[in-house]
Amino acid sequence: MWWTIIQLQKAGSLSGLEVKMRKFIKGIIREIIRELDYSKKKRNSNEKYL
Repeated sequence: MWWTIIQLQKAGSLSGLEVKMRKFIKGIIREIIRELDYSKKKRNSNEKYL
């Protein structure tokens, strides 16, 4: 996957696609971080009640 992206970059044919991919990846990372934060907060609030 990444190898083809690198090859396309070398070819110089990666512009709009690269931007879309980066936005997509950043969005996924943001979602994962949000999920981790949420589960951490949930765990902390659960510990308070124990």
